[in-house]
Amino acid sequence: MTAYRLLVQTREYYLMKEQDVAELKSAVAAAVRQGGDFVEFSAAGRGRVSTLVSPGIAVTLEEIETVELDTGSVAVVDNNRMLYDVNDINNH
Repeated sequence: MTAYRLLVQTREYYLMKEQDVAELKSAVAAAVRQGGDFVEFSAAGRGRVSTLVSPGIAVTLEEIETVELDTGSVAVVDNNRMLYDVNDINNH
């Protein structure tokens, strides 16, 4: 399973597995091209998020490593440390 982290300036969001990443990338690019606009997405543990994206705002989308746990859950791993159990957050 692939997980994605979206960074907007210094804010960090882990995207819900249902989030269409290609659609989000297009929405971010469109917002920048038109001088700025709100972009909506689903963030794990936060629900729906609407954030202003404009030229000069640093936006980074990262594909991050996941590992399957013995429990059958999937965990997000960053710098060799487990950040969270994907199934726990996506069920909230």
